[in-house]
Amino acid sequence: MSILIRKDTTFIVQGITGREAVSLTRENLEYGSKIVGGVTPGRAGRDVYGVPVFDCVRDITKNQKVTGSVVCVPPKFTRD
Repeated sequence: MSILIRKDTTFIVQGITGREAVSLTRENLEYGSKIVGGVTPGRAGRDVYGVPVFDCVRDITKNQKVTGSVVCVPPKFTRD
């Protein structure tokens, strides 16, 4: 599998308010990545290092161009 990332790649972080995701977000922003939003159900309206948090992916994708996603959610909380 190839992962193609360019300068204009925008992505979201699912589970953005978790411990590992907060660190991942900070490190990626310092590197220059374009994170356009994050998702954690029940925490909409907050932000993580300036990245807005939404309740679901649909809330982000209806207003933003999103070309990728990073999932930082424990397996027991994910669905197929």
